[in-house]
Amino acid sequence: MSTGECVFLDTISDRLREERERLGLSQAGFAELGKVQRRSQANYEAGDRYPDALYLSGVAKAGVDVLYILTGQRSPTAMQPDETMLLERYRTSPQALRDAALRVLLGADAPSAAASKFSVGGNMNAQVFEGGATNTAPVTFNISSDKERKK
Repeated sequence: MSTGECVFLDTISDRLREERERLGLSQAGFAELGKVQRRSQANYEAGDRYPDALYLSGVAKAGVDVLYILTGQRSPTAMQPDETMLLERYRTSPQALRDAALRVLLGADAPSAAASKFSVGGNMNAQVFEGGATNTAPVTFNISSDKERKK
């Protein structure tokens, strides 16, 4: 091996340890993902040995950014564990919940699936309000009849 190759391979061990720590796993826990012994994991992180494709495939399934480990460049699709969980929940949620989640996260930039509607009935001529609004504080609607306002 040339000197340049050694430096490159040594950085793999650093990035492997960094990914393990990012996911909050012990060496034993991380080794289990890659289906190797803890000692092998320690050797990978020390730069004494280098992981094979089966190991990298196993840790990739747990959210490890293998592109980053090998090249030092983050994958644009790599996600944190909480991001993965959020996306899974979003994908399995009913559309109304998805729309609400987008409104919370994006505020005024959230796409509107349909105009918001609510009706007020009774002795108030069944008023219907349509449209959308962005609000950052609690809102109270006081609705009363003409008789109650005159008191």
